[in-house]
Amino acid sequence: MFKILHFFKTTFMFTVYYPIISIFDYTIQKKKKSKIKNHLNFLKFLNCKLYCISEDKVSHSKNIIYFSNHRSWADFFIDNVVTQYCTKFISRVEVAFILPLYVYIYGYLMFDLIIFFRRGKTSIIDFERLIKHNQLHNVSGNDILVYPEGTRRAGLDYACDLKKGLIYYSYKESCPIQFIISKNKERMLNEKTFTAEKNVNVFVHYSPVYYPDITKYKSMQEFYEFINTEWKTTFRAVYEIDHESKIHEYEQIDVTKIHDNNYYLNKTLLYTVRFVVFSAVVIIPAIITRKFQSIA
Repeated sequence: MFKILHFFKTTFMFTVYYPIISIFDYTIQKKKKSKIKNHLNFLKFLNCKLYCISEDKVSHSKNIIYFSNHRSWADFFIDNVVTQYCTKFISRVEVAFILPLYVYIYGYLMFDLIIFFRRGKTSIIDFERLIKHNQLHNVSGNDILVYPEGTRRAGLDYACDLKKGLIYYSYKESCPIQFIISKNKERMLNEKTFTAEKNVNVFVHYSPVYYPDITKYKSMQEFYEFINTEWKTTFRAVYEIDHESKIHEYEQIDVTKIHDNNYYLNKTLLYTVRFVVFSAVVIIPAIITRKFQSIA
């Protein structure tokens, strides 16, 4: 029971409390400064530490696409931190209806963290156009991060074959790829088991940057097979080692480091969002209370 209560408290803090605090923080001017305050508060709340277990570090090559392992809701928090707050996630539009404050208002409107698509209704051509448009009109300095496994794999400590879509796109558009595979993300927050833990160490592996050299890889399929094999090899290297026993050998990741913090908040949008959120917090409970009084 305690773990379940802690899960709901952690989820509330992550998806409601800290986003509202960010929206009404009158000292904030830049987008990434706001994100970092939100994330640092959450890390402090959970007493979570991140460690780099690889020689390579995060790359910010032009139009890079990050490939990360999909474990739980904690992914959307951790993966933003480990890219130095340069992440833009691809999400089904339906998620915005489930978590409108966190996903749509905070993630999409305010901080340009999300690209929406309609699963089953967006063709491959339209999806690639959507990705290309976001790369050409990158208004926040955030690079695309995808979960190439295609589904959450919490508790499954072995690699599966990757989806082909964005690997093919990377080949066609000459976009570099970097793997960022992290262990223990689902221990922080796991929506499948309704559990959340404090004092978790997350171990992060950055791969080298893979470039789709058409002189080396003669086809999209050949490049896919190379990336797929590299992913499985890297995944095994991360998950088959007891990192806790070697923690003294690892460098702790500086979670305060921001890459390219030159993007200012849209003040008109910010004031509008503040008004909408304030109105919802004040007016909706009043309407509900009045309805209950009229029924009584």
